[in-house]
Amino acid sequence: MSSGSPDRERPARDRSGVTHKVTLGESPDERTDLYITLNRYPDGRPCEVFAKATKGYQGWCDALCRLMSLLLQHGIEPKAICRQLAFSHFAPFGRVPGFGFARSFPDYLARWIERELGEKEPPIDTDQHGEGG
Repeated sequence: MSSGSPDRERPARDRSGVTHKVTLGESPDERTDLYITLNRYPDGRPCEVFAKATKGYQGWCDALCRLMSLLLQHGIEPKAICRQLAFSHFAPFGRVPGFGFARSFPDYLARWIERELGEKEPPIDTDQHGEGG
């Protein structure tokens, strides 16, 4: 590549991963189910992220996950990606049992990936202002 950035390491045709379901949204009008898939290279490193959203959130979920996947495939550390997304706040948001308060889909995604990779435990039972609840 002429830009000096690392080459892209594409995932193998067959890959393994985990799919996780979460429901975000405080009101019935914004409540949405999200199905998140984190796939990995054979050595265990994450290589791509997918999300399926109910309601009208699929477009920006696709865009976010494509960018995250591209960054991972170019060697950007998952922790660096997650640090940029964690704690962003916009709808849909809400309390997630066993997780705490998810401020947005990108916030939940980032903190869930960190937890999945064993890098960080999300705060449990914090409200939208970061205070205990």
